Amino acid sequence: MMRPRFLLDGMLGRLCRKMRMLGCDCELIGGGRSPWLLLDAEKAGRIAVTAATRSLDRRGPPPVILLSASAPERIAELFAAIGEIPAIEPFTLCLECNAPLSVISPEEAAQRIPPRIARDFREFHECSECGRIYWKGSHYDEMEKQVEAIKQRLRDEGLLRSSAPSSSPRGRGCC
Repeated sequence: MMRPRFLLDGMLGRLCRKMRMLGCDCELIGGGRSPWLLLDAEKAGRIAVTAATRSLDRRGPPPVILLSASAPERIAELFAAIGEIPAIEPFTLCLECNAPLSVISPEEAAQRIPPRIARDFREFHECSECGRIYWKGSHYDEMEKQVEAIKQRLRDEGLLRSSAPSSSPRGRGCC
């Protein structure tokens, strides 16, 4: 079975990052392209997602319209609407460009990160497309809490079975 891929309306930028944080393939429609959301999603083989409640009388498959306010609620609403939960593999995609992350050595990272980060951290991941480097910095614990809150919401909605919390190796530090 193919994993669902999403194309989000421009007003869902924060949700797009949260979805990527979970490891879901999620793109944000480019500026000025919102009128073509449905056709762009269809062309790219993605599920169109919006929070716009106005009449969408454009060509293309109907979008998933999210009515909830918070990211955990929206994600649960989206997964319920498509009838499946994509594999949740936190911190495996770049938060900026949606490309896969791969492990790189501290020596490879050291030339492209601040010296204090190179000194204090030993585990790094790099985006295969944009080259951004990630590490378990000061924001990592908060990001893990967000992942767990989303997973708990999915469990509360009966969309996800209970399981042991994952301890993922990836996260972005701050600098």
